[in-house]
Amino acid sequence: MTEGPYKLPEGWRWVRLGEVFRLKNGKFIRASDLTSQGKVPVYGSNGLLGFTTVPLLRKGRTIVIGRVGACGAINIVDAPCWISDNAMFVVEWFTECEIEYVALTLRNIELSSFAKKGAQPSISQEVVYNALIPLPPLEEQRRNCGTD
Repeated sequence: MTEGPYKLPEGWRWVRLGEVFRLKNGKFIRASDLTSQGKVPVYGSNGLLGFTTVPLLRKGRTIVIGRVGACGAINIVDAPCWISDNAMFVVEWFTECEIEYVALTLRNIELSSFAKKGAQPSISQEVVYNALIPLPPLEEQRRNCGTD
């Protein structure tokens, strides 16, 4: 059991995000592949960049995390899409979680504060995996997010 900075309510536990999900980095997309005729949204480090015609992620409902520039920006995506190489996204869940709760928690821990400084601030998957969050039971997650 992971120790945290303070005592949690009964039934809650501290977890590292690496215990909750697995991430994958997005892929480079050429500017010429962005088109107004496309129906597939393209997400970058700070949200929607534009549209293309072919999805990288064919199934919907994932969390996109900005990793370069606007690192730490969090978006939930509900449809097939393309994730650019300036972002990473959840590809596998190890723990049953409410996606809205995890996204809200990611926003609250401000991943950008862990960024490597430089001309282009960045965060790695390792930084995200090592972040410690409080994880309540699933029903509590739903109540906290209004999804119950």
